[in-house]
Parts: sequence; structure tokens; C-alpha cells
Amino acid sequence: MTFQLLFQYLWIFFIAYNFITIYKWKKYLVKKELIHEQNEEEFDSLKKGYFVFASIPWLCIGLYSEITSISVPIDFMSPYKNPQAYWFIVCVSSITILWEIYWVYFKGGALKLSKYPGLLDIKSVNPLTYKLFSVLGLVAIIGFLIMSHLFETT
Repeated sequence: MTFQLLFQYLWIFFIAYNFITIYKWKKYLVKKELIHEQNEEEFDSLKKGYFVFASIPWLCIGLYSEITSISVPIDFMSPYKNPQAYWFIVCVSSITILWEIYWVYFKGGALKLSKYPGLLDIKSVNPLTYKLFSVLGLVAIIGFLIMSHLFETT
């Protein structure tokens, strides 16, 4: 019962973890002296954007699981057991990833991230590196969704 309850509300933990990540970012940037009064506003927009877009998928999962019969997050990755949840995850992932790629490529996100090397555990100051990692992330998530659909056993 305890684990069932823990897994049912796991999405709240992941949203809370986003706050911890932002705190760690701020601590890291102050330590490395990469944040100054001149770029404080840019960093604020970066951390707000991160929090919103890192929390939206978990919020959607949580709300969907509360209004449907899904009891644990793993049910979202079982297309044969719960096809609606699986396709819900595909849609939320697609929207999130497409927005991330739009931000990285067309809104200057890669340039903003390159001003803070090491923030995402990427030590590069080259914006192209961040663009390549965003595409790699897209390919990995698409591959995971395809594999989970193709190799699901009943």
C-alpha cells in the first residue's frame, strides 16, 4: 500500500525536484562566478523556463492519472495494457520536445545555455553542442517510445 501510494504521487516528487535543480544551478553559477548583475535577468528567465517546461509533462501525467484509472506511472509505458495513457505520453512528449527544439534553434536557447558552461553537465561554450544534444534527446525519446511499443509483451 505504501509503495502504491508513493508511485501514484511520484509526479509530485519530480516537480519538487525541479526546484532542487534550480537551487543547484544557482549555487553552481555563483561558485563559478558565471552569474553577475548584468545577466541575472537572463538567468531568471532561463530558470523560469526550465521549471515550466520540465514540470508540464509531470503535471499532465499527474492530472491524467488522477482523473483516470491509472495507478502507477509505469502504466503510461504499457501500450497494450493502457493504450490511451501510452498515446497521451506520446503527445505530451512530442509537444515538449518540439517546443524545446524550437527554443534551442529559433529562440536563442543554445546561445543562452552556452553562456553558462557546465549548467547541464555540458562544459562546452559552443551553441552547436547544445543543438546537437537537443536532437540527440529527441532521437532517444522517439526510440524509447517506438521500442516500448514494439517489444511490449502481453
